[in-house]
Amino acid sequence: MTEDKNINDAENGSQDNQSGEKLFTQSDLDSKIQARLERANRKFTDLQAKYDDIQAQIQNADFERLKQKIATENGLSEELATRLHGETEDELKADAESLAGVINVKKSVGRPTNPADSEPVLFTRADIKSMSRDQLIANMQHIEKQLKEGTLK
Repeated sequence: MTEDKNINDAENGSQDNQSGEKLFTQSDLDSKIQARLERANRKFTDLQAKYDDIQAQIQNADFERLKQKIATENGLSEELATRLHGETEDELKADAESLAGVINVKKSVGRPTNPADSEPVLFTRADIKSMSRDQLIANMQHIEKQLKEGTLK
C-alpha cells in the first residue's frame, strides 16, 4: 500500500517523507518559480507602462509651458501659443516670430502708457529713436506736442 501511495504522490509531483513534510520534484519547483516570474514580469510591465505614461505627461506639460513662455516673449496671446509648431525651442521661437510678424504684434517701446486720468508719458529722444515707423506715426501728435512744450528730453 505504501508503494501505491508513493506512486500516486510521484504522479502528483510531491512526496511525503517520513516526518510528514511534502517533498517536491525539480520540475515542480521550476514550474512554481516560472509562474512567479511571469507574475512579476507582468507587474513590472504594468508599472513600466504607468511610468512611461507619467513621463510623457510631464514632458507634454513642460513643452506647453515652453510654448506659453515663447508666445508671451513674442507678444502672442495664450490662444495663439497653442498654434505654435516645432519640436525644439529654436523651432518654436522661429514660428512665434513668424506668427507675430504676420499678425503685426507691436512691442511696446519705453514705458507703458498711462491711464487717461494720470499724467501722459513723456518720450525721450532714445525712446523716439527706438520706435518703429508705425509707432512714430501712432505717437506723432504726442511727440509734436512735446516739441512745442519743450518737454522732449
